[in-house]
Amino acid sequence: APGFWACLRRELYRQFSTPIPWFVLFLFTVLSGVFFWGNLEVRREITLRYVWQTVASLGSLLFPLLTMGIFARERSEGTIEVLMTAPVSSWSVTTAKFLSTVAFYLVMLAPTLIYYAVLLDLGQDIGKPDTGPAVTSYLGLVLAGAFYISLGLFCSALTSSQILAALLTWVFIIFFFIA
Repeated sequence: APGFWACLRRELYRQFSTPIPWFVLFLFTVLSGVFFWGNLEVRREITLRYVWQTVASLGSLLFPLLTMGIFARERSEGTIEVLMTAPVSSWSVTTAKFLSTVAFYLVMLAPTLIYYAVLLDLGQDIGKPDTGPAVTSYLGLVLAGAFYISLGLFCSALTSSQILAALLTWVFIIFFFIA
């Protein structure tokens, strides 16, 4: 549907042109890098297990920031009415917002591929990390991220306050993380 592609382009532009997602990307990259090197120095193991735990924990803190404005911003700016009366379906709008946020999340994960390359280089003498678990771990991170994004999308659709949407998302993520 042409309406879907127009919505997706709009959301991708919005996702990659506003400062909050880039702040989240910067924070995620710096913190995950610090934790990667810290775990490498302390444990001295050629494994990505601790990196994935750190990335999942960071995600639970950063996804609310990434998703808080998906619908809440539209409501607070008054553009939701225009968007919903445009000749596009609600499915197209929601899917475009979801996919644009997942695309940004994939951009966030891209720098972590360096960690695998570093472990391959460091582990040449003592054993390289297994590729199978690394690939399936990335798949798990992508799926968990998509789940967190869908929670954020839902919470953002409930309110016009971005702060409230972020808090609700965080509460739901913590609930599912504990459950």
